[in-house]
Amino acid sequence: MTPDKARILIVDDEPANLAILATALECDYELFAATGGYKALELAKEIRPDLILLDIMMPDLSGVDVCRIIKSDADLTHIPVVFLTAMTGQTNEAKGLEAGGLDYLTKPLAIELVKLRVKNQIEHARIVQRRASDIQAGIRKDTNLCAILPWRFVESASTLYTPNGSALLLTSHESLLLQLLLVTPGITIGYQDILDALGQPNDRFGKARLEVLITRLRAKVSTVDPAATLPIKARRNIGYVFLCTPDQI
Repeated sequence: MTPDKARILIVDDEPANLAILATALECDYELFAATGGYKALELAKEIRPDLILLDIMMPDLSGVDVCRIIKSDADLTHIPVVFLTAMTGQTNEAKGLEAGGLDYLTKPLAIELVKLRVKNQIEHARIVQRRASDIQAGIRKDTNLCAILPWRFVESASTLYTPNGSALLLTSHESLLLQLLLVTPGITIGYQDILDALGQPNDRFGKARLEVLITRLRAKVSTVDPAATLPIKARRNIGYVFLCTPDQI
């Protein structure tokens, strides 16, 4: 294997689509392929890819379900997922984003667009990891900021403990967002700063993805800790704030 090349897992049940993607990416990346959802999960655990290109419509397990399983696995949740789909419409895109996907590539696949999107996602994932490390280092250095809050990260920052001690598994984007807000409890962080940290554009699409991310976080919290309310409040046209005390919610 070539350690210098990023690993990409391509999941599609159509051999023609696998061939198109292989032609586009084989010179720059180390490629692995699966033709079904269950095989994709098996390979993801084995090779730990840097990116997964995931078809939505598959005979054994849908891409959305595969993505949900990946994002619920502590060892895989950090891996970015880009969906491959012939489906269109905001509802379908919302389902993928809610499951934890970061982007869509629409069929028929355009080679140059595929190369550009993949390159951007690989670079973005590395930036997110570096920023998460920097922010987590800041949290460790200034423990007083988090001492007033009953929410705690474990050292890896991939797990958050809610006020009642329940463990909440986080994706890399969820972790980065919460760490950013936890460093400055009670202080509003502007959209520009949040979206820059997440590597998202400061436009309606970036803000829509941020809202989906926060909605998904709230749903996760309510699942593991029904009595808890994630104390993130939107400041209209400004940004978000992690509130210091329950009476501020």
